[in-house]
Amino acid sequence: MRSFRFLISYIIIIAFSIIFVLEYCIRILHLAPALPPFYAAFVNDGCLPFREKPNSVRRIQPWPEGYEFEFVCVTNSQGFRDTEHDFDKTRGKFRILTLGDSFTFGAGASFEGTYPYQLQKMLNESENKLTPVEVINAGQRRYWPQLERLLLETIGIKYSPDLILAEFTPNDITDTRLGLNFNSVRNGYLVSPEGYELGQVGTWLYVNSHVCRKIIRLYLDQKHKHVAYLKEIKWEEIFKPRGHHENDWLSVELEYRQMLQIANKIGAQLMLVYIPSKPYENDYASKRLIEWGERNGVLVVNTLPAINNASLREKVYWTKDIHCTEAGYRVIAEIIYSELIEKKLIPKPKN
Repeated sequence: MRSFRFLISYIIIIAFSIIFVLEYCIRILHLAPALPPFYAAFVNDGCLPFREKPNSVRRIQPWPEGYEFEFVCVTNSQGFRDTEHDFDKTRGKFRILTLGDSFTFGAGASFEGTYPYQLQKMLNESENKLTPVEVINAGQRRYWPQLERLLLETIGIKYSPDLILAEFTPNDITDTRLGLNFNSVRNGYLVSPEGYELGQVGTWLYVNSHVCRKIIRLYLDQKHKHVAYLKEIKWEEIFKPRGHHENDWLSVELEYRQMLQIANKIGAQLMLVYIPSKPYENDYASKRLIEWGERNGVLVVNTLPAINNASLREKVYWTKDIHCTEAGYRVIAEIIYSELIEKKLIPKPKN
């Protein structure tokens, strides 16, 4: 029995030694896939399926598998990448609530470089002598119109906005196809259905062990080849009339109609902002949104022409990542500003 116990102990020691050496070598040689810091710090609070963790501070650093930018992300008590805003609106201020995904959130830019912040600065420094403007950035990474509408219903209306600005990008169509059950929160990360199947222990090992992450990634990549839902995503069909994603387009338009009803109920205006996923994008999506806006009495701001022009003289999108640079966000803010001034949507201060 002593010899047996010694043998078992010896085997365990050898096994842990091998694992330790492997872990050390893989870390030193950077053989394991890097963790995506961009999709950490999410919560499921029962109010929404997922959103940014409230009152969090973290640095987003370059990730070799996805993007090259670096910025500090600070969220307020509502999980918004913004300063704190009271639900009670200050008298004499015009309040704009911006809804959207990571473009509104400002991925790839500092807080001061996001388009909601730049828009607020432009409006408050305008020579047109406007009512003081307060812009609330409620953009949430990985959101699409359905979740934006839910956020508006549960949190957004508490701010009593005068103008609701909803951002649209073409991937809203594909995210609509994937639906609410595609992403789940596990250990602060957004995970796909395959990742969720790993369970709590598997997720912990993926995050904390480079050896396990290497093995799990090989397994998931192999399984990923046979995932049925990915065959449902056909990017080019987004830009075709009555194409593969027509039902998803109709679902998005339904969400916007519900946003319009909410806006009307609280005495606010609704505006849609089209942001392309890249310069010189097919213009079907922007034209379709504009036509929908004309039918429903909603102003649609199309930033595609301005993005195209700006891309000739400066870098408006990152090279690896789909998001805008601060220059690109400035172009977006400028176009929205021009539309607000031209349509006289911001009132003059009362004497």
